[in-house]
Amino acid sequence: MALFGKSPINGPSEYLNNKFQEWWYVLNSIGLFSFTLLIGSMGCGNNRYFAAAISSAVVGWLLYIAMKFFPELVKVYRKSNDPIKKDLARRIDRDYFGVLKMPVAYLPYMVGVIGLWVYAANPLITNQYHLYVPKF
Repeated sequence: MALFGKSPINGPSEYLNNKFQEWWYVLNSIGLFSFTLLIGSMGCGNNRYFAAAISSAVVGWLLYIAMKFFPELVKVYRKSNDPIKKDLARRIDRDYFGVLKMPVAYLPYMVGVIGLWVYAANPLITNQYHLYVPKF
């Protein structure tokens, strides 16, 4: 599986567009990988929830590593005490992470990661903890 094309998100800054293009590619690649792990976990027979829990840990680790691809400029502006920079960070968030833009632009990420984590958490939700014990 591969992602082709460019991010559907375009903001006013070419520099930020390029940085968020990288972020879009990384997150959606992790989403496709998560979906692949979800399908693989479903096919593990009696150990499917154990496999989903291990896969969720791997995806969480990947997301932690992927944070370095988030644009550094936005991180700095969010941490700043200057109200102008904070306002600029809010505007950047609105341009690149709007309510309507997130589900469209990051659909593979959202389906893959949320699907895997919901599937892995199913025994917790239904109070069937014994399903996490691997059966060999």
